[in-house]
Amino acid sequence: MAVLNISKFLFDVPEGNVFVTSDGRYLKNLMHLRTCLRNISGKSFSHHVNNNKNDFAEWIKSSIGDEELFSRIRNKKTIKDHFVLIDKRVNHLLNYRTKNRTLIFPEDSKKYSIKALNKLEDYLN
Repeated sequence: MAVLNISKFLFDVPEGNVFVTSDGRYLKNLMHLRTCLRNISGKSFSHHVNNNKNDFAEWIKSSIGDEELFSRIRNKKTIKDHFVLIDKRVNHLLNYRTKNRTLIFPEDSKKYSIKALNKLEDYLN
């Protein structure tokens, strides 16, 4: 059975890699980004995504490490395109876990509370 290390995509990024949006929101993982995109203003979104840059794509690549999502989202310019692709990726990762019944926790998982790990495990089940 193939094993996908979904934890590096779904767990919080290290404290120094948290994304702070122009409207002051703190994004620690893909699920936070997905939630943010549900109600981000056009002004805030265009501060991060425009013809010259895509801060969200760069953060996904450099902080989350999801090269596959990065390659799909880097040239997208709308809130809807970002939301749809991120939502699809998160759901894929969660469905992969459910289907294959496998989860690998990060090597540094000791820094996560047992309660947080159990909560994620319950959510994934």
